[in-house]
Parts: sequence; structure tokens; C-alpha cells
Amino acid sequence: MRILDPIHKYITFSDCEKLLIDSVIFQRLRYIRQLGFAEFAFPGAVHSRFLHSLGVCHLAGRAFDSLRFLDPFLTLQKRKDFRQLIRLAALLHDIGHGPLSHISETAMPFLSELSLPDFVEKENDNTKRATHEHYTIKWLLDSEIKDILKASDIDPRCVAHLIDDRVTLSDNQFFISKGIDFKPLLKQIISSDLDVDRMDYLQRDSFFCGTEYGVCDHEWILDNLRVYIDNDKAFMGIGNKAIYSVENLFMGRRHMGLAVYFHNKMVAMDEMLYRYFHSDNCDFHIPVSLEDYLHCTDASLFENLRAVAHKNEWARRIIEKKPYEKIYETQYTYLNKETQVMELDKKKKTLEKMGIPFIHTNSSEHVKRLYFIQGTEHFPIYIVDESTGSAVNLRKRMEMFNQKEHILLMDRIYVCPIDKKRADKYINI
Repeated sequence: MRILDPIHKYITFSDCEKLLIDSVIFQRLRYIRQLGFAEFAFPGAVHSRFLHSLGVCHLAGRAFDSLRFLDPFLTLQKRKDFRQLIRLAALLHDIGHGPLSHISETAMPFLSELSLPDFVEKENDNTKRATHEHYTIKWLLDSEIKDILKASDIDPRCVAHLIDDRVTLSDNQFFISKGIDFKPLLKQIISSDLDVDRMDYLQRDSFFCGTEYGVCDHEWILDNLRVYIDNDKAFMGIGNKAIYSVENLFMGRRHMGLAVYFHNKMVAMDEMLYRYFHSDNCDFHIPVSLEDYLHCTDASLFENLRAVAHKNEWARRIIEKKPYEKIYETQYTYLNKETQVMELDKKKKTLEKMGIPFIHTNSSEHVKRLYFIQGTEHFPIYIVDESTGSAVNLRKRMEMFNQKEHILLMDRIYVCPIDKKRADKYINI
């Protein structure tokens, strides 16, 4: 099967991949928007998780094919097996997403209700809600997806493990070739500081939003991928000739985060939906049953919002596109965070005394995904000097992106449009 993609042009899929793509489970992703409410700020941003997943699958194969110094360590069969496995993990990595992607996770059931297989590591927290990653595991291991994979002699557990570490393996030997463990490298292609997921979504989101922030020379990065062997384990390496393109990728991610993913209109809609999910008369709940989850899409959520708009303010504002409006915004670094927090507290107390309802948002959670803040690096990526063969950890070179004086935080205050003029007199003085 071959499709024409606006980002990567012609993409070809294997017979097994075609069966998965044609399944009702994967087709559901056509009706899940990649960027949630982004269309209210960027009208073209109506692309789906379906299209993104096809692009990530393509880039995963492209990354594997371009890895240098791979041949001496792989038999022809292992090369074929690894390539198909990594493409399948990339293709299926997002099948668990709920309506409007991330924001609906606050409406997901408690994790204890999901009944994951015994070989998935348990989390002893009865108050923790399931995430889209848990639903992805569930689809892979307890649905038609599993049957399709098995019919193609592919272990669903291996695919799930590449996507999520919580899926344990009974035998790690599948990932061993000529004494080298290739699992770290394969997992890095799917999820790392330089994974194909972000290579696709940064460019795709930029394209559909009409911006240039996420555009990067991903072909040059892929052409310069290397295999770096350390202690009988294979890791991702990047040739030093491509380091400036990698820096550009990191910078693009930062700019997309601040300018697009944390756009004030998008955030306001997200916050109102969050308040609807947690209001007393909310009757929208993401189902535990996979059969019911098939019908849990953006359309089903908007149907629910329309049905309750007459009795719920937040649902009505979303449906009528009358969100709270930004009245105050401040940007600062970690170095002057304390001063800014004190100023914000004063403004919020002023609004409380005036009896004006408001929404306060902070970008700190977004920042954690844009930088290395509190981020753990499971497997290191290496910058390889091809003239000497020496290597250094990529994060050491990228420390500039994690220095507190360069990390920008952003707080906003939103109020109901009817209160905006009155509140403005006391907040922006």
C-alpha cells in the first residue's frame, strides 16, 4: 500500500502494516485531532493522529535504514525483523489517545479499572488515572491488533515493550544479535531526545498551523545517524556533521512549545474543558471497555458538550466558542521566578476581592516536555566524532537548553469577557 503524505510525500506500507491501518481500531485515529483545540488559534490545525502515526512509521523505517555501522552486527533475518518491529511500534504508538488528544486524559478511568495483563508492571496507586499509554498497551495486548501481529509472526509483547517499559519481557533474547543488545537503540528511535515521533509532529504541526518554528532538516539528521556500541549494547549516535541540525530541532521544539502548544487561546479552551470534566453535572466519561472506546472520538465529546450546554457553563462556552479571555501574561526565567510568583499572587487576590472568577495557567508542565527539566535519560545518545571515533553524550552538548537562565516560563490570567474591562483597571496598572 502506498499513500501520498503532505510532509514525507510517498509512503509505502507492508502487508501487515496495511492490515493494521485498515483495522477499525487504527481508523479511529482519523477522528482524533493531533492538536486538540489548536484550530481556534490556527484554523488549519485540524490534522489527525492517524496521519501523524503514518508519518512516524515512515520515519522509523527511514531511521533504521540509514543507521551506519549496523551491518557487521546483524544477520539478514535480524535486520528484517528489527526493521519491521520498529515500524510497527512507531505506527501503533498513539492508538490509545482519547478525544482531542492529551486534555481528555483527565476524564479517563482509574488505572485499577483497566485490567492490564499480569506482565505489565503494576502501579500501586488506586487514585491514579489511566493515560493514553495504558490504553495503547491494552489495544496491543488485548484486541484485534494482537491477532494481526501474531498472524504475521510478530510478538505483540515485543512491540508493546518498545513503546512502553511497563510491558515486561519473558525473554530478552529476541533483541540480541551477535552478542549485542539492540533494544536500547530500537527504543531510542521510538522515544528519546532524538526520536522520530518529534521529528514528525514538529514538522507536521508547523505545516498545518502555517508556522515555520518546527521545520528542521530531518533528512540530514537521519542520514547522519550512527550505531554506537558500549558494553555490548547498541545506542543511537549522531555524526558530528549533523549537530547544528540537531540544535535546530531542539530550538524548534522550544519555539513550537511556546508559540503553538501553549498558545493562549488553545490553553483557555483546554482549561475550560478540564473544568467541565471536573464539574458536578459532567456526564462524559471515557469508557473502560475497548469496544466502547472505539466510539470515543472528538465527535462523541462534542455531542456530549452540546447535550449539556444548557446546564453547564463550561460546555456552553466551548460549544459557543466564547472562552475566557486573557487579561494578563508574564514571561520570566527560573532566576526571577520568586518575584513573579509574588506579583501573580497579588493580582489573583485582587480579583478574588472583587469577586471576579478567573483562570490561572502556568507553562511549567509544558516546559518539562520542551527541555530536560527533571527529565530522566533512560538510554544516552552519543555525538560521534567520525575522524577519531570518540563520543560524548548528546545532553552535554545540549546543556544550553537546560540552563535556568534560558528557560522561559509563562503565566496567564483569564477572565470572563463580561468582566474583562472592569478587571483590567486593577490588574494591568
